[in-house]
Amino acid sequence: MKKRSIFILSMLLLLLPFVLKSEPGQGVDLRVLAISSFDIIPDNLQERTFGTGFADTVITKLSTIEGLRLIERTQLERAKKRLGLGLEEVITEELAFKLGEMLDADIVILGSIQTSRDRFKVSTKTLDMETKEVKVFTSEPISMVEGIKGIENDIEPLNIVHNQIAMNITGEMGVKLDEKQVEIVKKDYTNSGSAYISYARGRDFYVKYTLSDNDKAIEFFTKAIESDPNYALAYASLGDSYAQKVGLSQGKNLDFLEKSIEVSEKALEVDPKLPEGYKSLGLAYTYKGFFMRDEDALSSAIEHYEKALLFNPYYVDVHLNLGRIYLAKGNINKALSMCQRAIELDYGYSLGHIYIGLVYRDMKEYKKALGEFLKALDIEKEMKTPESSIALNAHVLSGMTYVELNNFDKALAEYDLAIKIDPDYPPSHAGLGALYYKKRDKTKAKEEFELYLKLAPDGEFVESVKKMLDEIE
Repeated sequence: MKKRSIFILSMLLLLLPFVLKSEPGQGVDLRVLAISSFDIIPDNLQERTFGTGFADTVITKLSTIEGLRLIERTQLERAKKRLGLGLEEVITEELAFKLGEMLDADIVILGSIQTSRDRFKVSTKTLDMETKEVKVFTSEPISMVEGIKGIENDIEPLNIVHNQIAMNITGEMGVKLDEKQVEIVKKDYTNSGSAYISYARGRDFYVKYTLSDNDKAIEFFTKAIESDPNYALAYASLGDSYAQKVGLSQGKNLDFLEKSIEVSEKALEVDPKLPEGYKSLGLAYTYKGFFMRDEDALSSAIEHYEKALLFNPYYVDVHLNLGRIYLAKGNINKALSMCQRAIELDYGYSLGHIYIGLVYRDMKEYKKALGEFLKALDIEKEMKTPESSIALNAHVLSGMTYVELNNFDKALAEYDLAIKIDPDYPPSHAGLGALYYKKRDKTKAKEEFELYLKLAPDGEFVESVKKMLDEIE
């Protein structure tokens, strides 16, 4: 079976992946990667949101079609970083081909929105990675006061173009849609221009994954719902943001989990087939399970994640979170399977390598675990983020694993690198204490263990640290 891939990139970028089944015996695999953004021409910082919003809407439409594979925008951004591209850097045809090669794509689609004072139009370029052929599609010009900005008062013309572009992409790929699938592609998620704009701005802040940006995302998603109380995608994204607030704060703000559950359930009430709703509900129950030690919540998370995968089987983070939950429940085989699937979908995802390394550690396959942690570090260096939270954890876990392999010098070097990133990160000191404990250096072990208990009196290693301290004393 021949494997093919499809990219949708904007002049900033847009990527899409699918798996299509053609005639019996002639299956063709198509990968659709996540849409990043359509370029705005002429460029206008305040109007870039329309480009990301347009791309997000098209990818959401296509991701609900059976046989289409969606890779999230965050995966695309990681690929851009690995190529040394800035977040706002324009993607030329040359760069698009490089991204296509990195992500094993067959087709790249560059998109742009040309806007003026009284009209706008949308264009795409389809780049064939094998033949280097380029096909161009341009929508009919849409008359609109203030150009693309005018959709705040009248979104209907934009919804029409969304559908045209989505249908054109499926046509270019030879995808034959049945009546139900055509209905899905032509579905309008909101008829409110102001809601659409608020939602797009919220998404831009959400994917930055910082507490301050997440709070701004919550603000914009809330505004979107105020403008359109039946905007299911906005409810799901608000649920994601509420849950993410808890995750980013390492278990603080736990009251936001109930808010996340409430708005995620509202998303599914409005649209029972919305995978984003099941994913956000699963995330809320995941954090509730881990931070509140609630086994029933973890079971609920599994249930909702599995429903999300029924509608979109290519959610990388859903697979990883399921792997993490199964690991906590002691189901190693399922944990390994889920983490391996996530890596298959996005080999360049450093967090995926961290998770699969944790599974291998639990299996006591320390050399395999170490290989995954070091791969995560290589990816972070490649993305020029060697001091990220993922890199920090990878150094600590590498140190712990080197200890298990009795390579104390390399373990100490990893802990030193972790402490340079964050001197007050508790697991670093728990790990260092265990290293000195194993080397029978009681003084240094006690010093590190006491520092750990001071930094994290309720931390995950408290029980084992206190046990080793008792033995020292």
